[in-house]
Amino acid sequence: MKKFKIVAAIFALTCILSLNNIKADSYLGFAGITLPAAQGTYVSSNATKTTLSNQYVKSYGAIDVLSGDDRGVGARLHNLGTSRVTLSVGNYVQLQNNGSLGQIQGDYQLEFRATRWTVTSATLSAMWILDDYLM
Repeated sequence: MKKFKIVAAIFALTCILSLNNIKADSYLGFAGITLPAAQGTYVSSNATKTTLSNQYVKSYGAIDVLSGDDRGVGARLHNLGTSRVTLSVGNYVQLQNNGSLGQIQGDYQLEFRATRWTVTSATLSAMWILDDYLM
């Protein structure tokens, strides 16, 4: 009976702690996402930023689905009016902020777009760092 009370107490504690619903995304990886043809855009799902810091993005490559050529890609914070930064494969690039809007805590979406118009789509792999303590 004593073990049952201990297990019940632990269960009750975990239920109470789960009510906090803490959600935090420090980074978000993208593997094989499709960039539509004709400079179409891809918008990520919401990610939650927890610290007051800059955001970064790194491209592992964008490949044209027909020719296999590398495709230039730009990224920006969606719906913040920020300017698009051009990604270079293998390097972290700081996302431009509109004032300090991209630095504050909250939910964000990242938008990817090919840098030039083409007839075919491309697949992209990238990493988005929301909190720069991971750098």
